[in-house]
Amino acid sequence: MSDRTALPLALAWTTLTSVATPHATLVVLPSLGTSVRVWEPLARALGDRWRIDAVDLPGHGASEPHDAPFSVRDLAVEVARGIDARIDTPVLLVGVSLGGAIALELAAMREVRGALIVNSGLRFGDRAGWDRLRAVVRVGGTAALAEESAAGWFSERFPQQQPELVEACLMDLSAVDDSSYRRCCDALEAFDGRTTAARVTTRVAAVGTADDPATPASGMRRLAAAIEGAHYVELAAGKHLANVEHPERLAALLEELGAADDRP
Repeated sequence: MSDRTALPLALAWTTLTSVATPHATLVVLPSLGTSVRVWEPLARALGDRWRIDAVDLPGHGASEPHDAPFSVRDLAVEVARGIDARIDTPVLLVGVSLGGAIALELAAMREVRGALIVNSGLRFGDRAGWDRLRAVVRVGGTAALAEESAAGWFSERFPQQQPELVEACLMDLSAVDDSSYRRCCDALEAFDGRTTAARVTTRVAAVGTADDPATPASGMRRLAAAIEGAHYVELAAGKHLANVEHPERLAALLEELGAADDRP
């Protein structure tokens, strides 16, 4: 954990699906600029088979703003604290982008039943790209990112197919605390998951999409190759938020991980 970080990060949790006697809990972790809303399509696709607990990033959704440095590992430590406080079943991690990096850190630091990592990577972008993004937010706030985010998050036809869902996701982006967003950018820029991936021993499925401009499929192939026994799946359609566009496919991958049918 970084000694520069003013902890705790006060991450907010939301139970998306609750069942009377869950045999496993999905802990779902969202992408930069989004809220727990991006996991609602997956929750619907899975029905009532699992309890699903979702976490908001700092200054995103229901989480408190945080304008002090933190790392991806710091976020993972805070999620681990939440898991210990609220969950008494086996845990399966599901994360997209920054959430995928958090899931990778968690899978390396504690026992989990498995991890589904979507549109993420071992490294994220370059200094010039992060500087540009931080500058845009500094001048115009996160609302200034709406147009480019819509183009990067969703395939061309999806906004016409699901206009209300896309609009809600963009409204969530506009509501993100600007300083917290930039701190998340800092954490992603500094992240290097190569040594972390080598320590992961749980079952992992890694998902990339061919047209993702933010976390290219090539990076997800490298992530899968760095984890012993990881299974890589590449989706031909969709962009950065494959969990929003392809919830049924991700639900099927969760079944393949075995978490739905394995009884303790």
